[in-house]
Amino acid sequence: MAQANAAWVYATGPVHMYCRISTRGPNPQQPAGDGSGTISYVGTSEDAPEFDRSKKFGEVHTAQGGNLVPYDMGYGGQIITVGMDLKRHSDTILRLLEDAPNFGRIAKNQDGGPDGLELVGDIGALIVSQGLGIEFWMLNTFWKYAQRNLFAYPDLRPGYYFRSGIPLRLFRGDDGKVEASKARLDLLMLRVYDPVSMSFYQYDSISNRFAGAALPDPG
Repeated sequence: MAQANAAWVYATGPVHMYCRISTRGPNPQQPAGDGSGTISYVGTSEDAPEFDRSKKFGEVHTAQGGNLVPYDMGYGGQIITVGMDLKRHSDTILRLLEDAPNFGRIAKNQDGGPDGLELVGDIGALIVSQGLGIEFWMLNTFWKYAQRNLFAYPDLRPGYYFRSGIPLRLFRGDDGKVEASKARLDLLMLRVYDPVSMSFYQYDSISNRFAGAALPDPG
């Protein structure tokens, strides 16, 4: 489903975050959202996530106008970043996300060296096209209650699905930047091209059926 059919992404309270990291590895024929891998619980936010929508514009120059002052501005699309403070989280999954875009399944080097040491082939890897993006699901924490009282929430969106995202920043309690029991996670949600609708989209609404059947219960 294209983004045009989804509600504007927002949340007024805490959310459960889930992710699925493809097990296929980088493959141009298996982009993010290929369905491989297991949907895993990432964590629960302390408050409502922070959404930052940023539209990108680029300068357009012409021979008549010169190359110093733009003749016009070209629209380049938009990106969405999602930030949240996690009061509960899976340390195993956060450590995998911390290693993005490798996720522990792509050898950084033959000796398994420290972060910061990368193979030349890693540089310039295409996040979406080579399957290095991560699927994310954001489920409202009150959905369990609302499911039992749908008549009172006729227009409720259970949450949102992001087909391809990548962690921008991740701080865990053991690094001294956040409280010991918490973590901070900032995600960049990338747009994905849909050849059927000939449009780009970044997220979609989670259907009521999918939210109840496929996402693991965080407890």
